[in-house]
Parts: sequence; C-alpha cells; structure tokens
Amino acid sequence: MRIRIHVSIQEPDAVPVAHALTRMETLRLTESEDKGMETWHQLADTLAHQNDRFAEISDSLGLEPERGGPSDSLDPQKDMEEARLLLDEIDRKLDRWRKTRQESAKKADRFQHLAENLECLQSAGVDYPRMGEFRYLALRFGWMPSDQKDRMTCPALRNPLIIIPLLERKGRLLIGAATIHSNEHLLHRVLDSLFFEPLEMIEEASKEDLEQVLKETESRLERNERERDRFAQEWRGRIISLWDRIEKDLKAVGLIDRYGRFTDGGYCHISGDIPDTKRDRLFQLIQKTATRPHAIFAGKPVAKGN
Repeated sequence: MRIRIHVSIQEPDAVPVAHALTRMETLRLTESEDKGMETWHQLADTLAHQNDRFAEISDSLGLEPERGGPSDSLDPQKDMEEARLLLDEIDRKLDRWRKTRQESAKKADRFQHLAENLECLQSAGVDYPRMGEFRYLALRFGWMPSDQKDRMTCPALRNPLIIIPLLERKGRLLIGAATIHSNEHLLHRVLDSLFFEPLEMIEEASKEDLEQVLKETESRLERNERERDRFAQEWRGRIISLWDRIEKDLKAVGLIDRYGRFTDGGYCHISGDIPDTKRDRLFQLIQKTATRPHAIFAGKPVAKGN
C-alpha cells in the first residue's frame, strides 16, 4: 500500500532534503504547477549545461565517468562556479588540440583518398605523374556508371574527343578522356551526360610522394593522441570528482525545480507517495537532513492504479 506524503521545509534546507529524496528510489513525486521560482529553474539549466559539457570533454579525452558514493552535503552554487572555471580552463587548452586534430584527420583522409585514386590509375596502366607531358591536351580521369558504357560508342562521342575505358569495379567504370583545349567545354558537357565523377589528383604526384605525406600526417595524429592522453592524465581527477558533484547537484536542484512549490515565508513544499513500509525511513531521513523547522504529513492511502 502506498500513502500520500507532503513535506514542507524552509528554502535553505531545500537542496539537502532534495538530495536525500533522490536516494529514495521508491518515492514517487507529484509534479508541481508552480512556475514562479525562476532562480531554481536557471540554476537547474546551468547545471544541466555544465553536466553536458563535462560529458563532451570526457568523451574527447577518453575518460569514463566514475560515480562516487552518497554525499552528505551539496553546495550547487559553489560547485557551479568551480565547474565554470574548470570548464573554461579546459576549453581554452583543448581548442588548439581539437583544431590540430581536425586538420590532421581531414588531411590524412584526403591523402589516403588521393593514394587510392593513384593506385586505381596504376592498376589500369596509367603513369599519372607523366601526364604533365601532354600539356597540349585536356585530360580527365574519373568514374562513370558501368551501365552507361554503351553510350561511349555513339557518333556524338567519336570526335573531336576520345574516351577510353580503363578499369571496371563494383558497377563503376574508370575512364580516361582527352581533347584539345579549345574543345574542353564540349568534353565537360559529354562527361556530365555520362554521370562522370572526376578523380581528385595532384599533378605529377607519385604514389611514393602521397604515401610519405600520409605517413607524416598519421605521425602528427599520433602525437596529437599522446597530447590528449597527457591532458586526460592531468585533468582526470578534477573532472571526475567535480562532474560527479554536478550530477548530484542537478538531481537535487532538478527535483526542486520540477516538484517544489514555494509559498510566502520561504517555504518549499514537495508532495508525492511512498510505500507505507518506507514511511518511517522517509521521516527519519528528512528529520536528520533538515536543519530548520519543517513539517512532514502522511495522508490517505493512494488508490490502486494512481
């Protein structure tokens, strides 16, 4: 059987009592319709934002959350200010690391893509670094759908340009196309009609050149990861400890913001229901936690289904 309960506490006791109530898993609270306490709402929003920032930073640094045991006391305002200073400090130091990491990763992806493109051309017998010798021609290499290859033999494609199939992979055809520079506009028009996707290449770049650049970029990424590990080691203790407190603050403040109803005289009222067998424990917990005059009322049994 569950019974109604109603708790009235003075506002200075709201956080510790709410914190105690968050540990009563069998307690069901009644949501308040009182929207007048903007201070608590703003505090809950700020704590929620800080909690999300801790989660993002921990993910960036590869840190796993560690939940501490029950805390006897909370100070959300103090924790919030401490978290603001720590998060701002970490963000300033991580901004450069994030930027370097993103740039290196983007560069590594691009050069890996270029190396794969060059490998395709070499597999087709194209010595791409020598293509610069044909400066009097407009040359294009790229992919087109295999089901379009019959259109390469139509009269419109015979002159004044040439298209040569080079390699077929997974429903796509690698082709080389050439014409004189004065007809380059026609080449573009014909290739567009064949759903042509050009290969991104670097003129006169060899496979060895690309592999060397890729190796240097990957080495830079490895250094970046080691720097991240150093940051994680430096900040781990402070992040995990403060993040745990912010989460506890958020639960308590969120409970007050959602379920608390405030009246003149600085009193906060919280209502809900609890199993009758847990009533004594609830009374003892609040009496132990509240430091100012308070009241606890046990009401009628809750009808089944409510």
